[in-house]
Amino acid sequence: PRFISATLWRRYAGWYTFEVTRLLPVEKKFVGGELAKLLGSPLVLSKRALELCQTNEPSSLAVALELAEYSMAAIGQCQLTTVEKNEIHRIRATVLRKKQMSETCLMARSIYKASAIDSEKAIKQPHDESKI
Repeated sequence: PRFISATLWRRYAGWYTFEVTRLLPVEKKFVGGELAKLLGSPLVLSKRALELCQTNEPSSLAVALELAEYSMAAIGQCQLTTVEKNEIHRIRATVLRKKQMSETCLMARSIYKASAIDSEKAIKQPHDESKI
């Protein structure tokens, strides 16, 4: 239903959502990189996403997903160890799986699941140096 509503809104009212930052949005990697610099590391952003995810509040889960995505986007902007990257992917997958389970819309559930699988596959094993 939300996808249908959003599509109808865009069809008849246009794509502007009255959030000025969404008018011509900047790539998440730039915002995520700046947030990571401010906090010291994208891992700090991910850990906060995990804390929010564990509150079981629907709005907190949505914010957790935003933070997890900014953290993921910042990976390329920062010097991180494999362990740190793995933890960011693990947290993102956790948030996405929780979002998947809480969603009633089949399309959204499928997208969250696919994204979680992507992060789970990106986690490198300690002995897997060829992918580093």
